[in-house]
Formats: sequence, structure tokens, C-alpha cells
Amino acid sequence: AKPKPAAETAPARPEPVAETPAEPAAQPAGSAEAEEIFTSPMLRR
Repeated sequence: AKPKPAAETAPARPEPVAETPAEPAAQPAGSAEAEEIFTSPMLRR
């Protein structure tokens, strides 16, 4: 039940994640979510 939501969260918005690191200061909230999405797939790998 946990691996399913995590996998769907990453592909859910791959475009915004790529733009998040570009402007971390502009969107601090997005950066936090982007880090969680990247941490989920990284930990799974």
C-alpha cells in the first residue's frame, strides 16, 4: 500500500519536479515535495 502511492506520486508531476530545483528559493514548498518524491524512488532503488 505504501509502494503504490509513492510510485504514483513521482510520475504524477514529473515536469514540476524538474522546475523545482531550478527555482528552489521561488518555491520552497515545491522543493520539499520534490525532495520527498526523489527520496521515495531513491530509497526504493
